[in-house]
Amino acid sequence: MFESFGIRGRFDHVTTSEEVGYRKPDGRMFETATERLRSAGVDPSRTLMIGDRYRHDVEGAREAGLVPVGYGTDAHGPAAEYEIRDLRELLDIVGVPGDTDGD
Repeated sequence: MFESFGIRGRFDHVTTSEEVGYRKPDGRMFETATERLRSAGVDPSRTLMIGDRYRHDVEGAREAGLVPVGYGTDAHGPAAEYEIRDLRELLDIVGVPGDTDGD
């Protein structure tokens, strides 16, 4: 989806459940992601986890110490640090100028 919005190049690391072989809310998905972040020198508590399902994605991210972003109305709720309707809104959250050409 990041490619379709032209923003994939704006993020240092992207981990997906398909890539790691565990589906959320399986805690191993979040454990794998946070291990990869730490190995890359990235603090998970400063890392966004974007999800479109509240219980599986947002709550799981919060429990793993990530910053949960609810993408779409099915992911909005009290555990979401941010709630968005368009992935390009992530640029504002992380403080990147709105030029979305994917550079």
